[in-house]
Amino acid sequence: MNRVRKTKLRLIGAMALSSTVMMGTAAVAASTASAFLLYTASIKLKGLNLVKWADVLSVLTLASLPSTSSGTKPSGSSTTTISTPGSATTVGSGSAATGVPAMKLGLNLTAPTTWMGNRSFLNLLSGWRLSNAQGGWSDMPEDRLDANKRLIDLRPGESGIRQMALPTRSLWGESVDIICRWQGTGSVGVGGTPAKNSRVSGKTLTFTFVPQGGASAWLRIASTSPSDPVRNADCREVDADPNATFDPTYLAEVKRYGVLRFMKWSYGGVEGNLPVRWETRAKQGDEIVAGPDGVALEYMIQLANELKADPWFCVPWNADDEYVRKFAELVRTRLDPSLKAYVEVSNEVWNYVYPVTTQALKEGKAAGLSSNDHMAMLSRYSQKTGQVMDIWSSVFAGQMQRIVRVAAVQTGAWNADFVLSFGDTAKKVDAVAIAPYFAANLSANALDTSAGVDAAFAGLANDVNDRIAESKKVKDVATKFGLRTITYEAGQHVLGSAPLDKMIALQRDARMTKLYTTYLTKWRDEVGDLMVMFADYGGGSQWGSWGQRDYVGQPLSEANKERAVELFRQSYITR
Repeated sequence: MNRVRKTKLRLIGAMALSSTVMMGTAAVAASTASAFLLYTASIKLKGLNLVKWADVLSVLTLASLPSTSSGTKPSGSSTTTISTPGSATTVGSGSAATGVPAMKLGLNLTAPTTWMGNRSFLNLLSGWRLSNAQGGWSDMPEDRLDANKRLIDLRPGESGIRQMALPTRSLWGESVDIICRWQGTGSVGVGGTPAKNSRVSGKTLTFTFVPQGGASAWLRIASTSPSDPVRNADCREVDADPNATFDPTYLAEVKRYGVLRFMKWSYGGVEGNLPVRWETRAKQGDEIVAGPDGVALEYMIQLANELKADPWFCVPWNADDEYVRKFAELVRTRLDPSLKAYVEVSNEVWNYVYPVTTQALKEGKAAGLSSNDHMAMLSRYSQKTGQVMDIWSSVFAGQMQRIVRVAAVQTGAWNADFVLSFGDTAKKVDAVAIAPYFAANLSANALDTSAGVDAAFAGLANDVNDRIAESKKVKDVATKFGLRTITYEAGQHVLGSAPLDKMIALQRDARMTKLYTTYLTKWRDEVGDLMVMFADYGGGSQWGSWGQRDYVGQPLSEANKERAVELFRQSYITR
């Protein structure tokens, strides 16, 4: 396991706790200070550090990917490089019990990476890295790039590196022929153990990607002309549509959901809470699809338009008014008018794992919103939400049916009531969003025996009932204010120190499938409205198993959580 991989695994520990249900409503209402001291201590006891941010929330166990000799091709796929396994129809509205809103299904999208099986863009190339004369890699200095993120400055012995995502069919254990094309003047090659039989002809390069576990390949630019830089580089399967933006297998799987939450696509600006500026953000037409603040907003809108799915945007906390306004104006201009844009401020501002929470607390205390730290933080979140929604409401004046303004809170009636009761916040939002995960935190020996596994599932079943009951209490509060109750994240939340193989076996147990069916059905019958699952792709790690599938194109027969959701969708959501 290389150093970068180990670093990502360490980071993931803190992120896996991002939507924890460890802090109960009663604890928050009665003694906020002690509740959060215990919460922080619980993280440190696991040997984890609170981190500023991480670009992922789930870790794919790359060693578990099919090898060339043992790969399983998804049913319905063809022998061409790009294929669509099975058919999918867009989610519609499902009939529900009397007095309960019709249910819809949504999905959180993991950020595009080069090291797990969540390939979304057809162009396999990621952002820039710099290789020095000794062969070491580092972040690319910003002053080496022009305004369009093109590499214009290389020193002797240096190379510009663009790592590639894992090609879709390589995830199925198949070798794939890749073609890279570019414009400009320079020396271009390919590296990485999966890259075989590379050939350069003019401004194209071809090679065969031979799966090597989770190893990736990369494009190497050894020289470039400052006046005519290597640019518009694109690497994809030789028989892929050269003009398409997104991988068709990814599109076929994601289109089953009617709402797509792009929180993870906005990773640096949202989870990282980095400073953002509209003029320096990643944008369509840049050499790379994503920058430090996240994937270009234009691509989020494009994906929503192509799939006819409502997008859910998270606005960075540190965005100034100009950024917020231009964000809203771009959505108004480019989003299909038949779609609704859900808009939320940052992500889980109540959660002290994230740096935004501390910032909100400090801002709330400085503004004198409360003498209690936690209440000052929540009050500042309410205030900030109102300020952002005022701008969006102004931009969409006369078209308010096109947006859904969201206030997101930790699951609990007290939290919802506190946030909505601050000033006139309740009048500036349309929905309250929660994350009613059914959860367990298992000890090291919890799964050593069949009786222990039985007990774990019994506990999870009880928690399904508790989460739905708590969601109904939140709904009572939201209804009092005339608002919808929806989820921003949902699903299982199993953590612990049990051996990884046993944790993964728990996730793949048929009883987990049944729990998902029960969970979805109870939400549909007792709460209703939108449930947004977390998340699309990502396999098992010691810090959780968050993906509905392990990788793009994984057969439903091997993805029990996604299979449960799909069967539910076909039975109850579309008719």
